[in-house]
Amino acid sequence: MLKMKFKIVSRIFLIAIFFSLPSFVFAEDTKVSDILGSQEIDNKIISELDAKEEERESDFENQLLLQIPLLTDNPSHILTFTDPSTEKNGVQLEIDGTKYIEIKSPYALPALGIGKHVLKFKFTDKEGATQVLEKELTIIPRPPIIKAPQINGNNIIINGTGLANSELIILLSSGVDNYTENITIDKDGNWSKTFDIQNSESTLFNVSAYTRKYGFASNLSEIITFNTDLSVNKQQNRNKAEEIVFSISSLSDPVGILKKNTDFTIYTAIVFVIGFLFSLGIFNLVRKNQEDKNIKNFKNTLKTNTLQAEKALTL
Repeated sequence: MLKMKFKIVSRIFLIAIFFSLPSFVFAEDTKVSDILGSQEIDNKIISELDAKEEERESDFENQLLLQIPLLTDNPSHILTFTDPSTEKNGVQLEIDGTKYIEIKSPYALPALGIGKHVLKFKFTDKEGATQVLEKELTIIPRPPIIKAPQINGNNIIINGTGLANSELIILLSSGVDNYTENITIDKDGNWSKTFDIQNSESTLFNVSAYTRKYGFASNLSEIITFNTDLSVNKQQNRNKAEEIVFSISSLSDPVGILKKNTDFTIYTAIVFVIGFLFSLGIFNLVRKNQEDKNIKNFKNTLKTNTLQAEKALTL
């Protein structure tokens, strides 16, 4: 009985080895370099096809004289182009799979929504063949507008306007202190955020922000720099006020005005000279016209007298 079991196990083992031989042979015959070589050939072909497609698109864009940015925050971006066909067959546009429509340059896009859009241009090239050029245009939100920050003790109140119902990321920095806050702009496009700066050692701050909607972020807003030290702000305002040395009350001392405001003096002199030359030119033109008129009248009178004298002699 034991011998019988041994024979059965031996036969199963031999059968398993027999059926596994082809896989070993295949593994020995197929080299890794052969597989990688095939992939390198495919990648080379794909690269060549991509290069040809880029060359084709570049040629079509040159024929149409079409330039489309990859990103824009203007949903009604204006397209400018030309019809390259000799017969002027026109240019058609398809937006996101809608039907083709005839367009003329310049053409304003119909207020596209935020996100990626596919624009297809159908036209007749310079060889007379119908071609289609496909381009992608991504509309991003417009940057938010930040109003002048308000300082209330240890708090900075920053508010402004932006795209309604979108996410707003505010960036506030001062030296080594950085604050980042995410809030939502309300349905009317207004937003406000209060920052606690009690632990900040610096008084000079920079603030900027950007909006985000549907996963697309806007460009960064204008950076506003301000100082939380009100005494510094008052001194800066006072310095600006002192720079304005000309006022209505100063008209009682015109000589003093001219001495303190050299730019104003030079400007006044230039205006005076230009006015004088202009007036002189007008005067000479009027005098010349009068002289021409007098000479013409004299010639007419002389001609009339001559005709009358000749008529008298004839009689």
